[in-house]
Formats: sequence, C-alpha cells, structure tokens
Amino acid sequence: MSTANPPRRDTEIRQPQLGPLGWARWVWRNLTSMRTALFLLLLLSVAAVPGSIFPQRTIDPGRVGDYLVDNPTTGPWLDRLGFFNVYTSPWFSAIYLLLLVSLIGCIIPRSRLHWHAIRSRPPRAPARLDRLAAHTTFTYAVPPAEALAAASTALRRRRYRVHSHDESSVSAEVGFLRETGNLLFHVAICVVIVGVAVGHLFGWRGDVIVTEGETFGFKYDLNIRQADAFGQIEHRGQQWEVYGALNLGTTTFWRTGFFRNGLFADNSEGDSEKQSFFTYGLKGGATYKINGRHYVTANAVFMTRPPVARSVYVSPRTRDEVIAAVWPEAVGEGVSEQAIDALVRRLRDRLAEIDADHQYLVTVRGHGFRLDNPIE
Repeated sequence: MSTANPPRRDTEIRQPQLGPLGWARWVWRNLTSMRTALFLLLLLSVAAVPGSIFPQRTIDPGRVGDYLVDNPTTGPWLDRLGFFNVYTSPWFSAIYLLLLVSLIGCIIPRSRLHWHAIRSRPPRAPARLDRLAAHTTFTYAVPPAEALAAASTALRRRRYRVHSHDESSVSAEVGFLRETGNLLFHVAICVVIVGVAVGHLFGWRGDVIVTEGETFGFKYDLNIRQADAFGQIEHRGQQWEVYGALNLGTTTFWRTGFFRNGLFADNSEGDSEKQSFFTYGLKGGATYKINGRHYVTANAVFMTRPPVARSVYVSPRTRDEVIAAVWPEAVGEGVSEQAIDALVRRLRDRLAEIDADHQYLVTVRGHGFRLDNPIE
C-alpha cells in the first residue's frame, strides 16, 4: 500500500506588485504627510545655515572674491556646490519646492475633511456607553426630557456643538477650533514661502561697491563753456585822451549726473538741460590834461555777468527745477542753498512769533518744504 505525499504549500507571503500608478500614489502620500512636511522644514533651516557662514554673491561679491583668493583649494569646490549662492542653488530650491508641495498637499485634503466635519452633525450617541473606555454614569430623579434639556444647556455653555438625533439621547462635540488654527498656521507658512519666492523672482535690490575716495548717492560734473570777445578803441591828443571798449560773451553750462537718484529718477542721471547766458559790457573814459602835472580823468562802465553755475542749481546733486519754479526771475542770478536756508529760517521765526505751538513750515526730506496750515 502506497500513499502519495501531499503537495507542499509555499508559506512565503507574496505582496501585490505596485505599478507606476501605485508607486506614484505611495510617493504622493508620503510626501504630503505631516511628518514629511516637518522633516522638510527642518531640512530647509539646516540648508540655510551655509548662507550665514559663507559670503554670498548677491550680498557682497567682493568678499566672495577675497574668499576664493584666500582659499584656492576649498574655495572652488564650495563654489561648485553653490555655497556662495545658497538661496538660489538647485539643492536649496529643491527643498524649497518640496516643502511647498508637501504643505499644499497636506492642507487641501485636511481642509476639505475639516470643512465637511464642521458642516456635519455630531454623531449619534452609542446605545451602550459601557463599550467606551472613557464614560461616566449619573442618575437623576427627573424626567428624561428635562435631563436632556439640562445636559444640552450645560454643553452649549462649554461651547459644544449639540444635536439630538432622538428623544432619548443628545450628542455633542468640540475641538474644531484647534484644527482650524493648525490649518491657518500651515497656510501662513505657505504664504510666507510663496511671498519670498515672488520677491526673488519679481523683486529687485540694488547693491553698489564704493571704493575709498568715491561717493555714494550722488556723483556729478558741472560743465561750463565760455567764449568772450573784447575790443577797444582810443584817441590820444595834446589835451584829450578818449577810449571806448566793448565786451561780448556767452556762457553755457549744464550738469552731468553719473548716479540715478531714486527720488529724482527722471532728472538726476545724464546731461541736464543746457543753460545759456549772453553777456556784454561797455566801458569808456576820458582824460583832460590841464597842464603837464594836473589831469582830470573820468571813467564809466556797464557790464553783465553770467551766474555762478553752482548757484543756479539749488541742489546740484539732484535737479535744477526749484529756481525756475519758485524764483523764475532769479534764474539769471542764481540762488544758493545758504540763501534758501536763511529765508526759510527767517520765515519760521516770523511764524513762531504768531503761533509757537505749531510748525507751519515742515521740511520734507529729498523734496523741499511743505506748508502745514491746520484748518480750524
């Protein structure tokens, strides 16, 4: 008699194979988990540390050049790894984008579930409370309807959401404000991350390297071009000597700015409008000889001169329209900054004699003065 051996069963557990869609879902679920978001936030803070240790090209390119010269071995390698451009490096941007995707993927489903939970009613109370690990039983000698009304009132005072599914029970729940605050916190983090990214993409910042002897904020030249012609005629006699002279001239000057001032972006850089002045002068004189030792001499002169170039511009570092707007008749003579300060000081003194408690003439930095006249 022979018996056949039963087939051996394979005791190894075989898990189902994940296809491309399954792996994509697994990656997405792990990426959008709160644990991954916290890990990426910690990793982002650690990745930002080199930006505080090593000089950055966007802030001080001169120090980066000095570091590369002083460290010829490690400097090029750090430069290849992006340690001098930490906040724009590919690895920092990858952490940045992964954190943003993780937070958005975590916030959207949780917000949807939280919204449905807020709008839904509290769940029905279980029929057997002894199945719950945490429960308490009280006995009152009152009708059931009165007991349910008292319980509902007490729960509402403690900010519970209360609902009665039937006449023998009441359901209440609380704790939505905590989840709301948690979601708002994560939304605020996303807003900060997006704001920083938008600022780097569409914002701008100005940096300038100023060496010793140079100026920052203003740099300009005053160009002056002059031409003069002079002629004189004279007559000498035994008793009379007469002469006459004529002087003709032209003066042109303009300002060339080498720095664009942010307050006066339209008229601070480049060549300004040329100011031209025509000048002339007349001079004459006569001498009468009484004798060989006594003379009578008379001379007269009338002449015009161009203004000093620096005095025509109230603020040569920025603009030249103040004189033309406030003192149009003084363009040919020029008004210095000292003259304006003296006039403003005298005006303030006069106003202080009338009302010492209020400053009517207020200095607006970078623009001029403003009259502050309160309306009573």
